[in-house]
Amino acid sequence: MPDPILSVNQLSLTHSQGALFQDLALEVNAGEMLAVMGPSGIGKSMMSKAIAGFLPKGINAKGSICIAGNDVSRIPLLQRNAKQRAAVIFQDPLQALNPLARVGTQLSLALKAQKAKLPQSEKSICASSCYNSAFLNPKRC
Repeated sequence: MPDPILSVNQLSLTHSQGALFQDLALEVNAGEMLAVMGPSGIGKSMMSKAIAGFLPKGINAKGSICIAGNDVSRIPLLQRNAKQRAAVIFQDPLQALNPLARVGTQLSLALKAQKAKLPQSEKSICASSCYNSAFLNPKRC
């Protein structure tokens, strides 16, 4: 049987005031989905950030996180190669791109929301410039 896409073992997250959770274990295989549910403040978002590789300062992680068979427990997001990265869709829909819509359309919507008084052709140029600088050359972000 192939390695799970995601394997988390004995994951514990702590901060200066104590533990968010201890000894979490889970596996997700190809074709499976996982829902993590619980009351506010128990560490769901921090667990996702630990898996994705961008825990905030002051949060300490112990345990192992393997993505596609690679242990990424101690590798920050920007140092991971493509196979070591987990996709993240953030909770705040106003700060996330919709994976089902074109990026240019979404960037143009942001200009509309700001009531930018630009002709459509200039909105398209702005959206294209944002896309090119942010997505095609991440070092310029």
